[in-house]
Amino acid sequence: VQLEDLHWSDTTSVELTERLLRLGERAAVLVVVTQRDERDLACWHLREQAAREVPHQLTDVALEPLSGDAERELLWGVVDEGTMPPHLESRLLETAEGNPFFLEELVRSLVDHGALVPTAGGFRFDHEVTIEIPPTIERVILARMDRLPSASREVLTAASVLGRTVGQQLLEAVVDDPAAIDAALHDLQRADLLRVTRRWPQAEYRFKHALIQDTAYRTIVPERRKALHRLAALSLERRYAGGEAEILGLLAHHWLEAGDDDKAISYLGQAGDAARGEWSLDAAVEHYRRLLTLLEARGERQQMALTLFKLALALHQALRFRESNEAYQRAFTLWTPPARVEPDQDPIRVAMLALPDDADPYRSHRIVNIQLSMALFDRLVEAWPDRVIVPSIAQRWEIADDGLRYVLHLREDARWSDGTPLTAHDVEFGVKRVLDREQPGLSVAVYFVLEGARDYLFGEHDDLSRVGVRALDDRTVEFRLDAPAPYFMYVLNRPDCAPQPQHAIEQRGADWIEPGEQVLSGAYRRLRHDDEWIELERRTDGAMPRVGNSRGVTMRPMSLGDAVAAYQRDELDVFNTQFSYPSELERSAADEMSLDPPAWLVYLSLRHDHPTLANVDFRRALALAIDRPALSGVAAA
Repeated sequence: VQLEDLHWSDTTSVELTERLLRLGERAAVLVVVTQRDERDLACWHLREQAAREVPHQLTDVALEPLSGDAERELLWGVVDEGTMPPHLESRLLETAEGNPFFLEELVRSLVDHGALVPTAGGFRFDHEVTIEIPPTIERVILARMDRLPSASREVLTAASVLGRTVGQQLLEAVVDDPAAIDAALHDLQRADLLRVTRRWPQAEYRFKHALIQDTAYRTIVPERRKALHRLAALSLERRYAGGEAEILGLLAHHWLEAGDDDKAISYLGQAGDAARGEWSLDAAVEHYRRLLTLLEARGERQQMALTLFKLALALHQALRFRESNEAYQRAFTLWTPPARVEPDQDPIRVAMLALPDDADPYRSHRIVNIQLSMALFDRLVEAWPDRVIVPSIAQRWEIADDGLRYVLHLREDARWSDGTPLTAHDVEFGVKRVLDREQPGLSVAVYFVLEGARDYLFGEHDDLSRVGVRALDDRTVEFRLDAPAPYFMYVLNRPDCAPQPQHAIEQRGADWIEPGEQVLSGAYRRLRHDDEWIELERRTDGAMPRVGNSRGVTMRPMSLGDAVAAYQRDELDVFNTQFSYPSELERSAADEMSLDPPAWLVYLSLRHDHPTLANVDFRRALALAIDRPALSGVAAA
């Protein structure tokens, strides 16, 4: 596997390369990487990681400037020995200082200038031509550009706006004279400034070296540069209409450079969200930080806060806890909680394959039960539809630099539906209730990341106070982890991590969840809950502001086919498809829905107490022998 010029790659490509480091321990694979020896480049971390994790497999070869003899041999490999006067050879070698690319460009400059004339056998030297040798590689490239025809120079500079690799279709959209582009591309290839990388389905070209692109780009005056970026953005929007998600980062870049802040803000936000959703976390961080600069210039505090919450979450997921905490603290200073909205809309009518059957959050495991618990109980934090975590019962928090300690501060006005103050002790009680040895919560394994939690559940110790959740006072709760957990902010959004009313549960036991009498903290209360119908009513007595405007929710069980028909009769607002789509759904209301491929996980559990299955080598062989596509087809059916 050969990867050249890694210093020009994006952060996601560097992260992918990191995954190859240990490949040589499992397979006969040689990974060869070339990169600049500069510590401020993202790829430098790759070298340090390799030296730390696989030093026994790492061979580091430093490429020094060519020696005098080697440099002269390279020159004679391009221009035969004796073609140029000795004093000119010496000037070229002194100027290039052992840089092969510089030396090659100097020779190409002499060809462009007419001093070296191509012949059938190589070159001849024209002694009548006055020669000027530029002192830097950039000056060589500029001199070569100046000798190009004006149309070819325009195409080269336009291409530099589009990137290191350029498609001809996009290039035609930004140049002033598309009809002249073929001749210009011929000139640029002949001058070895651009090289064709493919011809089908559309021609694509690549700058011979990134320095050529950079030098050409810097020659463009600001207004012309903005105009070219704008043309590129408009062309890409037309070309990818309806599929902009494929190039959000590229569109954000062009609109930002075009000076259109509105478009740049929109695309940077979308690009950051998309990258975070794909776990391209460094790319997400870059998009969000560029977006923050624009929002700050406009003074849009609430949008800055939301973007900072997204930035903090991406940094947290990347295990960059110190930076994450800094972003969170800045977000809290800008954040304004949503204003209360009074309910004025009819209840939302929901159909699902099976109704929730348990309103106790510590037993939440089925998705429908989790959804019901989230309607009845507020969590410490709240995940909004774009998966950003924002304050809820916890109005702010701090995260330790090592990611092993979280301290959350609760709202002063937090109250249960019966008027009792909601405190940090209710948080500690709720989490430790999940760890009950006799009746543990169904998702108890999620909390094994807490210090001492797993050992307590399995009887390694009996001291519940050693479990990593503790109320420091009525308004402050601390979580201590055994290991950094990039997902922990989402754990704080789980219903079984939410405060649970200790006073009500201890007074009423199992009856505390009866509809109409359950002590709650969330947006809704249950008016009816049986096998045929669940009716939720919006609470208006809580202190927490509610941004939704629905008076309630009704839920009823229904097959997907019946649900589609009811939806078409306007008897339903929402139906839950869960794991598959019926044919009726795919044929109905196409303009009101977007069907993504259904996805779910299926676990096959093996009995490790079986004599054969207990053998690790057998299980590994079984894993290698499984026909996964065939298995997924059977599982889906």
